[in-house]
Amino acid sequence: MKWLSYIPICILTALVVSSVLGENGPLSFDWQAIMILIPTILFAFWTKSLLFTVVVGVVLMAALRFFTG
Repeated sequence: MKWLSYIPICILTALVVSSVLGENGPLSFDWQAIMILIPTILFAFWTKSLLFTVVVGVVLMAALRFFTG
């Protein structure tokens, strides 16, 4: 039963990795996603809350895409 607690973290990691890796091949990166990933990871270590980390990441990405067009 203890390993079930790791499932949300594994799913979130898979989503993050797939969004950071670009669509043009294995060595291309989405730099916008990487710019948002760093403060989001720092927030995750600070709060240790999966819910708030996801919310912060979504809000930061929305703000970045809004201001960069």
